[in-house]
Amino acid sequence: MPTCYHHLVTPPYFNFDDPDYLADVAYTKDKGGKFNSTRTAAESISATFSVILPGPRFQTAMLTQIYPQTVTYAGYDIRDFTRLHALITMAQADSFTCVLTQKAHYQFWRPWQTITRAAEWAHSYPKLAQLADPTWEPFLTTPPNPEYPAGHPTASSCLAHTLRRVLGWSGKFPGGSITTVANPAVNETFLTVGEIEEKMVNARVFGGMHYRNSGRVGVQLGHNLVDWTVDHYLQSVYDDDTFDD
Repeated sequence: MPTCYHHLVTPPYFNFDDPDYLADVAYTKDKGGKFNSTRTAAESISATFSVILPGPRFQTAMLTQIYPQTVTYAGYDIRDFTRLHALITMAQADSFTCVLTQKAHYQFWRPWQTITRAAEWAHSYPKLAQLADPTWEPFLTTPPNPEYPAGHPTASSCLAHTLRRVLGWSGKFPGGSITTVANPAVNETFLTVGEIEEKMVNARVFGGMHYRNSGRVGVQLGHNLVDWTVDHYLQSVYDDDTFDD
């Protein structure tokens, strides 16, 4: 398996008055705040969904919905689904190593750290200081590790992009939308493979845990990991007709 050093992400923002970073902070402050937020009820459910079903649990829940759609393919059998499942698992396992290693390297502050303390940097970053709010809290509990890159969007991208590479699903799910239930009150419906990635990036912002850029970088990291995994591992060693008899 490749190490995380094969798949380094670009560095996060270093200029904290960068307009793109300021927009990221302002959006997370607004959408991801525990109080006085413009977050909708549906967006709150998305954020909660991403917490209840992190990484491997989300993968398992999704695959139980995906499997019935794959078995309708002519010539597609349990061996193919097992390979699909294994490739997703391999890419996701690498994603955890890559994400945590690079989080430790960059030590980028979470939104609650930046927003509550931004006034301390008024001399160096006056524009960022204007977004300071020492009373701000995230909507959901922030994980106890650095912010960049975002882990759940990376892992979710490993699932989505493996579906693209192995099954060729680049648009809508061929068997119709997939609804995944986290608990009786929390579920999420996905119409396309791309929505898996898009909704997870948004969900971590709505929870107040991440900036959108960190999620997007995580998605690209997931793509890179999947491309490496699919291109190097679990290649077919038999002809398609080998077991027909």
